[in-house]
Amino acid sequence: MAQDHDIGPMSVSDARGAGLAAVARRVIAVGLGALVVALAAQVVVPVPFSPVPMTLQPLAVLVVGGLLGAAGGLAALVLYLMLGILGLPVFAGGASGALHLAGPTGGYLLAFPIAAGLTGSSSVMGVPISGSLTFERAVSMASRLGSAATDMYS
Repeated sequence: MAQDHDIGPMSVSDARGAGLAAVARRVIAVGLGALVVALAAQVVVPVPFSPVPMTLQPLAVLVVGGLLGAAGGLAALVLYLMLGILGLPVFAGGASGALHLAGPTGGYLLAFPIAAGLTGSSSVMGVPISGSLTFERAVSMASRLGSAATDMYS
């Protein structure tokens, strides 16, 4: 009679399959995170007298970091930068190439992985995030930043 907790070759392969599925989900999530930032970069509003346009990238970077966590957000944004360096038109307005990292937007681009990682590290891991909880966090963070800025200049 077989026992319910029998550990045989089939259960080991099932465990490996579950691990591979988790890795595959993580890889897909990182790729989708890079895609979200690339799409957000295409929403460009030129700023008069500035070489740096306004885009939806900062918002996308923070959302990706918050949803994927520190490691996932960092990986997604490093992937995003690598795709741009390799020549894919993922930077603002469809630009690409390593020279953009040395130009006026380079500081922003290089800070994106750090921002996503920090945002991800401040999010609660393992707890489902509802829309209202995310909104509450955003309001809390905005109020803390506002009070910090007020303290700095008073």
